[in-house]
Amino acid sequence: MRLRMVVLVASLWPAFAFAQDASGSYLSGNDLLEKCAGEKGTQDPNFCLGYVAGVVDTLVTAAGAKHWQTGVCLPETSFTIGQSKDVVTKYLREYPEFRHRVAANIAWRALLVAFPCKEHSH
Repeated sequence: MRLRMVVLVASLWPAFAFAQDASGSYLSGNDLLEKCAGEKGTQDPNFCLGYVAGVVDTLVTAAGAKHWQTGVCLPETSFTIGQSKDVVTKYLREYPEFRHRVAANIAWRALLVAFPCKEHSH
């Protein structure tokens, strides 16, 4: 059980450091937008879907652990990874001032804005 918590914390750490700059080895929002919606030749739809799916899986795992409050409550029916990719891509386009930050953090924030839990919504 303790090992699972360590793995969960390690996988979520980038998501909880939203203000962190992506100048290190992390994928930036600029990089993710290029993969999701860049010019022909720079797009990589499979990478984009896989990356966003990884963020979604981490959020779902965290919610299932019941020890973490991610603030994201994804729809239980008719929700697709394609939809989450669209949400993240839209957020990246609408908030260019955050694109230098860690892509996982931006994806988490985009999903938080689009799918807030009722107790976190305004």
